[in-house]
Amino acid sequence: GVRVIVAARGAARAASLAGRFAGLVQVSPTVAEAVRDADVVVNATPIGLTGDQLPVPVEFLRRDAAVMDLAYRQGETPWVRAARARGHRAGDGLEMLIAQGAHAFERWFGRTPDLQVMRAALAA
Repeated sequence: GVRVIVAARGAARAASLAGRFAGLVQVSPTVAEAVRDADVVVNATPIGLTGDQLPVPVEFLRRDAAVMDLAYRQGETPWVRAARARGHRAGDGLEMLIAQGAHAFERWFGRTPDLQVMRAALAA
């Protein structure tokens, strides 16, 4: 029952991605159309790493949609802040970065890292 809808700046890139997951991924011609009925909207672009641009205007989102920005920066991305201000559940890629780092640490050193230390190091 899951549908994945992709919107991209380049139609060829979106079609290529959809082709890798035939039958699971659909390409949308516009961002507005892609997110209109979405339960979860994920930004996988670098928009938000610098400046105040939003990858998707929060007004395009359903009121109950959750937002995940794979980008992260100190104080969260503008999109995450804007989505939260509008009442959306929202998070950035910081926890994903920590989880990836923890997994790599375990593989390299054979023990589980202290996640609080990792969070503190990223905050510093």
